[in-house]
Amino acid sequence: MNIKTIVTVMLILFVVVSVGYMLVTGGSSGDSSSQTAGMDGRTPPHQVIAYYFHGTMRCKTCLQIEASAKETIELSFPEELKDGRLVWKSVDFDEPANEHFATDYQLSASSLVLVEFKDGKQTRWRNMEQIWDLVWEKELYADYVRDGVSQYLGRL
Repeated sequence: MNIKTIVTVMLILFVVVSVGYMLVTGGSSGDSSSQTAGMDGRTPPHQVIAYYFHGTMRCKTCLQIEASAKETIELSFPEELKDGRLVWKSVDFDEPANEHFATDYQLSASSLVLVEFKDGKQTRWRNMEQIWDLVWEKELYADYVRDGVSQYLGRL
């Protein structure tokens, strides 16, 4: 085989694998302008999405930030998660379809971003930047995440 044939075969394999992946995952990868329906199938008029944005390569701290934020949200807001007022999404912003998030939310590293929607329109967002400083302080970290989500849900 010559080099041209090898490159052609590799490109064809890449395309086949990519199409297969899209078929399996449904081709969806996240959209900052779309809300998510609750368990009843309806999208609430006021919704908060807690995005954990990360790159493809992840360090121990990045994994801990995600695990602690997800745990805090699941333990602190079970009803809001169930009825769709609060949604948790982990998004790899290195994927081509998600690269816009880095610009949309001014991301420079893995981040927890709270995004509020009212009547289907994004009204505000907040990058919870202190997660990096607090990640190894379990109680302070949980309080920080809980307070931020509560503010966006209108509890405080």
